[in-house]
Amino acid sequence: MRVLICQPVTDNMRRRFEESFPDHEFIYDENPDKEAFRHAEVLFGFPDPDMIQYCEKLRFVQLASSGAEKHNATVPMDVPLCSTTGVFGREIAEVMLGYVLSLNKYLPQYRDRQSKKLWDPRYFNRPVLGLNVLILGLGDIGMNFARLMKALDCHVIGLRRTEGAKPDCADELYTMDALDSLIPNADIIAMCLPSTPETQNVMSRQRIFAMKEGSILINVGRGSAADNLALCDALKDGPLFGAAIDVIDEEPLPESHPAWDAENLIITPHVAGRSISPWLIEQCGEVFIRNFGAFLENRPFETLVDRETGYMVSRR
Repeated sequence: MRVLICQPVTDNMRRRFEESFPDHEFIYDENPDKEAFRHAEVLFGFPDPDMIQYCEKLRFVQLASSGAEKHNATVPMDVPLCSTTGVFGREIAEVMLGYVLSLNKYLPQYRDRQSKKLWDPRYFNRPVLGLNVLILGLGDIGMNFARLMKALDCHVIGLRRTEGAKPDCADELYTMDALDSLIPNADIIAMCLPSTPETQNVMSRQRIFAMKEGSILINVGRGSAADNLALCDALKDGPLFGAAIDVIDEEPLPESHPAWDAENLIITPHVAGRSISPWLIEQCGEVFIRNFGAFLENRPFETLVDRETGYMVSRR
């Protein structure tokens, strides 16, 4: 089969691919054209979802990302679609920890004053020790963030779509049905949710304004899961002390959007999982090797996407 690799790879990963699957042809092209898609039978990496319509022989798709909603809409339903959920959790959780510390220690404000050459020691740090942290989506990202917050002696509550055993990184675990009862006592609400019909506007205006006075909202999942205009209003005239978003419902964010002017809001342009780490690149490649091997041998996939829910089939 012809395998089109649509992402950067290390020399080691090229060797691993070609040694693992010597009977298959590998094409390495980070920006493939229509002709490359036309002949591809297997895709791995970041294929443009709009270009998949040109695939005439497509049999298997492995994404180098945990989110799959755009490809879920364009990859034919009879073609297995796998993600790399489980690879990016620590990287994204480290960014989330950076948000927490930056907001509570007023680092953005001091950086703004530094650019103006102002020595202005006006703020008193807000302690992180002992905060109540509510994590919406206790998957790979959520659990990595939970471990970091537990290391800071925070009380961690996790919410999942389905019931299951409580992991050690959480003090309490509930299903999403408990969200409304938990919001008022949370010092930090961290959103690590995928984009599915069930997660649309989970943090609605009503829920955002029900948050605890002086609390923080973080969103690294999908922008559609929060009412972002309500978030801006809650920072100005509501209970929020601060917020940090790596995702929003309009990307790229238009210059006219009020989020740009919201007080104490950190905005990063959907880059929390972006890294030049060769380790991450190779971990994505290893997931591909295991899933492509499963495809060839008709075994269960490690990270198969449920085409109806958008969540993974294999891992919970």
